[in-house]
Amino acid sequence: MIEVPDRKSIGASLQSNRKKAGFKSAKAFATFMGLNPNTYTDYEQGRIGLSFELAWQIADALHCTLDELGGRGFSPPAEQPAYADPYQAELNDCYEASTAEGRSVILGTARGQRELSKKVPEGRIPATEKRLAV
Repeated sequence: MIEVPDRKSIGASLQSNRKKAGFKSAKAFATFMGLNPNTYTDYEQGRIGLSFELAWQIADALHCTLDELGGRGFSPPAEQPAYADPYQAELNDCYEASTAEGRSVILGTARGQRELSKKVPEGRIPATEKRLAV
């Protein structure tokens, strides 16, 4: 389940980001944003929640992300590359699962195949490879 911060912690982060951006008071920032100072103070105190649209505008004004504004340290998971060629995907899986020595062997084999491919016309399989093809 996703953990959702409460309004008080979001308000504290809002205040922290405001101060980092150089606004010394909530009133000064509220005036800058065209907001009622009392309402903005309620946001910082966690008495009321922000709409997504207003949070986005405040984040832009404070030069921070929505995650930073809300006090969330978020790092998206690294994307796995999608390979159109299933052989390339399997080769990458084998490489990732190998030891450093195994990776070196895989790389050496791939380099050798690259050089061999430069010498053979496209679509033609050399006789030595025909025996090895599965």
